[in-house]
Amino acid sequence: MDILKNKILFSFLLFLCLHNLFFPDTTKESMVLGRYNSQNIDQLILNTKTSTDFNNNHHAYIVLGTSLSKDGTLKRETIKRLATCLKAKKQNEKAYIIVSGGRPVNGNTQANEMKKWLIQHCVKEKDIITEQNSSDTIENAIETLKIADKRGFNSLSLITSGDHVRRATLIFEKLDKNIKVNEIIIPKDEVDTKFSYQEKERIKKSMLDLNNMTK
Repeated sequence: MDILKNKILFSFLLFLCLHNLFFPDTTKESMVLGRYNSQNIDQLILNTKTSTDFNNNHHAYIVLGTSLSKDGTLKRETIKRLATCLKAKKQNEKAYIIVSGGRPVNGNTQANEMKKWLIQHCVKEKDIITEQNSSDTIENAIETLKIADKRGFNSLSLITSGDHVRRATLIFEKLDKNIKVNEIIIPKDEVDTKFSYQEKERIKKSMLDLNNMTK
């Protein structure tokens, strides 16, 4: 009986080794910056989950804002990003959240409205950092990376939408010199978002803007 059990255990372990060898988990690898450019961004694997491997005290989730509604309230797209962040935060309770976005409407900035939403959903105010100076994705990246350096965060998760994730990835790829962003998350129901013509055109413009900035 013991010999049979050992054979079964050995067969199971052998199966796991072969499975990992021939079918590696590429999801986590796909989230790490340092791999993507305009030529291969179409290969980005869209991810909807967070890792639990981070040092919670030195990790932050960056939530990129979108324009506010005419009355100064959050749009559905932004709320979906925040809900995604809320779910991730529950798995890394000591992590911080950076909400990024200025462009005030009726005196409200994107970041302030996002902060209010998170507090209403039981996130502690001390865990939320607001970035209110940015008006587009490039400025989101510049300002949040400054905060990350100043606060000493070792790792970052970027949270945005499916139709924005490729452009955001490339922008952070260009600006994140210390490669602190090692995870990119989108809402679960957007995992099948196609790489649209509109997003490709926005990427061209953003890359041109970035190149002009560095000249």
